Amino acid sequence: MRMVGVLLVYFITNLAVSDAKITWTVPPPQRGPLEIGDSSTRTTFQQFINGSSEGHLKWEFTLSDETFNGVTFERNDIAIGRKDSSGRITIQPTSNFQEHFGISASDQATLIIYNVTEADEAVFTCDVRTSVRNWIDKIKVNVDTPAKFTAVNPDQNVTEGSNVQLFCEASGKPKPNITWVQVFKDGSESEVRHKEPTWNFSKISSAKAATYRCTAYNGAGDPVRHTLTVTVLCKYK
Repeated sequence: MRMVGVLLVYFITNLAVSDAKITWTVPPPQRGPLEIGDSSTRTTFQQFINGSSEGHLKWEFTLSDETFNGVTFERNDIAIGRKDSSGRITIQPTSNFQEHFGISASDQATLIIYNVTEADEAVFTCDVRTSVRNWIDKIKVNVDTPAKFTAVNPDQNVTEGSNVQLFCEASGKPKPNITWVQVFKDGSESEVRHKEPTWNFSKISSAKAATYRCTAYNGAGDPVRHTLTVTVLCKYK
């Protein structure tokens, strides 16, 4: 009789383990339901802007035939903190983690990054712990830096027939694109006239006397613009 009871418990336990599944619904696309034996992990990508006051990494999932024990978060395999099944949150006292990271009390599994820096360009792991096993999903964070001018021309007073170089140099991540337009008296702009940081005028003529605007943009934050006026002075014989 005792052997039958042991076998019955063994059968029920293994049935529950074999039926355990997780379905990851956020971040999209949905993945699963995954079953025991599927040890693969998925890595999705998310972009933040350097200096952002907050960045949210959000996971959502559904479980079947297992008990939720808690969720832990890591950055590049270094433990950040956890939230247990009762909702209690713990952040590791590593370096500045307690000031730099938070865990949402209301969301299922959301890690909050405060004051995003380039150090947060890393792989973040969400580890869901259950009565059966651990389920893991990852997000690779890319941190972009908005365009910023490093060198620009002031207004130019040049002599007709001279060689002139206009320049707008900018830094950022990814590398910004630089475009130039002419600005008309009514404030409107021409179509793009040039697409490099430097714009050379060989033997400039009075027809090139105008107001020009360069724009640096890399998709992070807002474009930055610089406007200058080129005055061409007549060359008297």
